[in-house]
Amino acid sequence: MNGGKMMVEDTKDMAQIEKEFCVGDDEEIIRYMSLSKFMSLLTFKELFFTNVKVFEDAHEGEIPASFFKGWNENFEEGYKNIQSHINPVRNVYANCWNKFNGQESYALWKIYTDEDSGVAIKTTVGKLKKALNNKKIKVYEMKYIDSFENKNISVRFPKFEFHEVLSPLREVYKIKPYSYEEEIRALFLEISDEEPGKMVEIDLNELIETVYVSPFAKKWFSDLIRETIKKYGLNKEVAVKHSKIPVRK
Repeated sequence: MNGGKMMVEDTKDMAQIEKEFCVGDDEEIIRYMSLSKFMSLLTFKELFFTNVKVFEDAHEGEIPASFFKGWNENFEEGYKNIQSHINPVRNVYANCWNKFNGQESYALWKIYTDEDSGVAIKTTVGKLKKALNNKKIKVYEMKYIDSFENKNISVRFPKFEFHEVLSPLREVYKIKPYSYEEEIRALFLEISDEEPGKMVEIDLNELIETVYVSPFAKKWFSDLIRETIKKYGLNKEVAVKHSKIPVRK
């Protein structure tokens, strides 16, 4: 089977591929952050989407070798050459969340927050979509693979409509050492000059369901977060919960 035929079949199969990466609107998700990022969110009512090119994972944006399984060698080289010309202006921006699964993650508190002043926002995929209200932003579940070099695994990509053939959304794969994150990404693609990130307007009343406070924070810090939320004029009661993870302080 040659590469051209594979791409046509993949295009016909886009609906099924999309379904594989989409997450139900009722899926609970959580985002861990520092106090400064939380204050920025309350102040500007915008979410920061990071250009995946600045993430430390060396495989971000890389096409796994198995994508080319069965391709003619010349076609593969031609495709890679096209990608090399697109990449300088192909920029994918991501805002990253994690599955909640009914409980907080000790590891994610440690990695993504300042221990004595960290917070986490819990919401659902559906509320995130509604709060963003932006059709160009997709919300996908990350897939974890053994290796980006192994050609004997199966990978398929969802695609952004306006550039679907030349630019599959490869920013939905990571290697398995990252699987503990159970990451959910809000993503959008721009063909433009590279920027480290972009702010995107969001409805906080729609977004914020519960705010968790770090297990390493003092109890008074929960009261501070509660009062801060009130001062920023959210027109609903937001539950503020101090983490139940037991730690020595």
